[in-house]
Amino acid sequence: MQEMLHICCTFFKTDEMATVKLALRKEVILKDEKSPIVLVVIANRRKKMIHLGHSVHPDHWDEEKGMPNNKCPNSAHLKGLLLKKLADANKEAIRMEEEVGLIDLNELKRCIKPRESLSGIIAYGESIAKGYSSAGKIGNSKAYSSTVSMLKKFSGKREIRFSEFSYKRLLEFEQFLVKRKLQPNTISFYMRTLRAILNRAIKEKLCPASNYVFKDYRIRHQTTRKRAISKVDIDRIQGLELEPGSPVEFARDLFLFSFYTRGMSLIDIVYLQKTDIKKGRVEYSRRKTGQKFSIKLTDAAQTVIDRYRNDSPFVFPVIKRKGKEYLDYVSFKRLVNKKLKDVGNLAETAIPLTTYVARHSWATIAKRQGIPTSIISEGLGHETEHTTQIYLDSFENDVLDRANELITRI
Repeated sequence: MQEMLHICCTFFKTDEMATVKLALRKEVILKDEKSPIVLVVIANRRKKMIHLGHSVHPDHWDEEKGMPNNKCPNSAHLKGLLLKKLADANKEAIRMEEEVGLIDLNELKRCIKPRESLSGIIAYGESIAKGYSSAGKIGNSKAYSSTVSMLKKFSGKREIRFSEFSYKRLLEFEQFLVKRKLQPNTISFYMRTLRAILNRAIKEKLCPASNYVFKDYRIRHQTTRKRAISKVDIDRIQGLELEPGSPVEFARDLFLFSFYTRGMSLIDIVYLQKTDIKKGRVEYSRRKTGQKFSIKLTDAAQTVIDRYRNDSPFVFPVIKRKGKEYLDYVSFKRLVNKKLKDVGNLAETAIPLTTYVARHSWATIAKRQGIPTSIISEGLGHETEHTTQIYLDSFENDVLDRANELITRI
C-alpha cells in the first residue's frame, strides 16, 4: 500500500513550481469602463484565472509591476488588498505542493477569500486597515483599526452587515459614543472614519448607494482652541538659551525647523533623509497625502540641520531601529510634545506648544502680514482654501476694536 501511495505521489508530482501573479483583463471592459483584476495561476501545465472582485481603468494599471499605478484612486489601499490576496494564494499553492505534490486549481480558488465575505462593515473596515498597514501608512491604518474596535464594542463583537446599518442604527452608534463620555471631536473622528468606510464600500459595489446613511446626518465638530502663536512668541522661542544637546533644545529646534519649512509636520521631519536635500532645497513627499514639496532652505533652517549632523541616512537622529521606524517616531512624538510644553513655559507663550502649533502659526503669521489665503493654502499643501481657513487664527478682539474705531470715527 505504501509503495502504491509512493507511485501515485510521484506521478502527480509537478516538475515546475506553480506561478501565481496578478493581471488585468484588459480585453474585458465593464460598464464603468474598468477592467477586472485577476489572479493568474499556472500549475500542472494548466492556467486558471481567479477574479478578485476588484477592477481599475486600464490607464491605471502598471503592466510591468502587475499593480495599480499611482494614478489609480485609493491605490495604496487597493495595492494592500491585492498583495494580501497574492500572498495568500502563493502560501496555499506552496502548501498543496509540499503536502500533496499536486495543485488543485479549483480548491485553490476556494481558498482565496471571496469578496462576499466583506459584506460587513467591521470586516471591510479591517481590510482597509490591513491595506494601509501593508502600504506602510501606519497612521491611516490605526485610524481605521480604532474605529473598527469601537464598532465591535457597539455591536458586542457581532458583524454589522451593510444592509442592516440604517439611519436609526447610526444614531444609536452616536449615542453609544456619547454615553462613553467622549469629546465631540473624538466622536467626529469615529463618524468621519465610518463615513469613509461606507463611501469606499459603495464605490466597490459592496453596499448599495441607497443604503448611504450619512445623507441626512451632519457630523458635529467643536471648534478647538486656537493653536497659533504670534511672531513675537516665535522670536522669544528663537532667543531662548537652552542647555546644548538637551532634549528641550532638540524639541525647540525641530519646532522652529517646522516653522522655517512652511509648517512641515513632525512625521515628515523625522523621516526626512539627507538625499531629500538638493542644491539648497528640501524636496520630499508628505507622508499623509503623498503630495510633493520643494522648499528653499533659509539660513535659519540650514543652521538647525547643521547642528544635528549624524551618520544615519536621516537628517535628524530620531529613527534608530530598522523595521521599527514608526514606533521610533511615535515614541519621539510623545517626548517632543512633553518638552515643547517646557519650551512654551520658558518663552511664556499664550498657549501650550505642540508640534502642530508651528504649522498653524506659519499660516496665521503669513495671513497677518498680508499674504493671500490662496498662497498660504498652496504653501501648506491644502486642496481647498476652506481647509486653510481652519488653520488661520481669528484676529484678537483688540485688533478688531481698533479697526472698528478707525472705520466709525467721525
